[in-house]
Amino acid sequence: MRRPLGAFETAAAITAEEGAFSVVIALRLANGPAPAALERALAALQRRHPLLGVRIVGTGRRRFFETAGVPPIPLRQVERTGDEAWRGAVEDELNGGPDSAAGPLARCVHLPATVAGGPCEIVLATHHAAIDGVSGVPLLDELLALCAGAEPGGVAASAGPDAGPGVDGAGGALPPSSDELFPPRFRGLRRLPGQLRFLLRQGTDEALFRLRVRGARQPPLHAAARCRTLSFALSEAATAGLVGRARRQRVTLNGALGAALLLAAHERLYAGAELPLRCFTFADLRPSLRPLPPRGRLGAYVVPLRYTLRMGPGRGLWALARELAVRVRAGARRGDRYHAVRLMPAMMGWLVRRRSARMAATALSYAGAVSLERRYGAIEVRGLHAFVSNIPLGPEITALVKRFRGRLVWDLVYLDADLDADAARALAEAIVEILERACAEA
Repeated sequence: MRRPLGAFETAAAITAEEGAFSVVIALRLANGPAPAALERALAALQRRHPLLGVRIVGTGRRRFFETAGVPPIPLRQVERTGDEAWRGAVEDELNGGPDSAAGPLARCVHLPATVAGGPCEIVLATHHAAIDGVSGVPLLDELLALCAGAEPGGVAASAGPDAGPGVDGAGGALPPSSDELFPPRFRGLRRLPGQLRFLLRQGTDEALFRLRVRGARQPPLHAAARCRTLSFALSEAATAGLVGRARRQRVTLNGALGAALLLAAHERLYAGAELPLRCFTFADLRPSLRPLPPRGRLGAYVVPLRYTLRMGPGRGLWALARELAVRVRAGARRGDRYHAVRLMPAMMGWLVRRRSARMAATALSYAGAVSLERRYGAIEVRGLHAFVSNIPLGPEITALVKRFRGRLVWDLVYLDADLDADAARALAEAIVEILERACAEA
């Protein structure tokens, strides 16, 4: 079986040729599954989700998902040498990732407990062409239920009235790409006038940005660099305060978090200089797609949107978040998210060919409130982390943030050629300080 890759999927495949482009999730457990139980659960998960049983064939913009000859999801056992051993496994997956040409588009690392019932970790890496942060959470819920010997509930029952079919069983059809489900006015020839206007705005922004950053610090381009990770969490009290304050300021939490990351990068990497900086924020396309993809369907139904913002001394978080919110809302009315998806393969190919500049200073994805059961049979879920790999052409700092059990958990990825561990910790401390200061403002 074959299906052409959609626009986002193609762009992800092009990106992965420059370096691994994966979503890597670490589950921290107690009394976790035995290796044999995990292997059986992965096999069942692959049968339930056709995108876990494909490889990517073809080149350029003519690429396909193909199911023929794809092996089972590989499972690797790694000795658990301490509480932070899982981070080394995560970084290996961020820098390596699944072999998309051979398939499948996922692989798993197991760090079993050293004593019966003790802590252990499962690290699941999936090519970004097959998954995003929204579809990753139901996948974990299924995996843990299968590890516990239970049959996960059908996702069709939790989908809305416009949802398509639930998880496809063995031999089921591959789910459609996001661009196949766009609203009618953003398909076919009807999309061209808006797409041309979008291109004009992007070209103007590019020209003005290059003019304004002349003589300013330019983030270095690296021939090779490795992804490194850092995680931290806000307290429950600080998280509740930030959520309430964002609501009163009438900005999204996504916007507030993205503004905090950009301010910290501006302070720590650019010494607070007056200049424009670029950031990526991610929009979930699902609510506007028809038919609505069911909650548990695996797939990449998000789009990264890049914005250029003027930075300088005295910029506050809420003012920056409101400016970003205005830009996001204006783009949503124009349909920028659909035009951005369509043009992603061409834009990514152009960036790779030119190799003249980094894509942005920061990129942040907010996964929202993540809900997993505390126990799956005897298995206890103690922690959850998720990361998206970066490439030498990519942003200097990327973050995937989620609200997990009342706390905002930040998972940062940076390149070792950009920052060392001490500088990364200082940047994380700056993020926390910025958020706490913003909540205390009158």
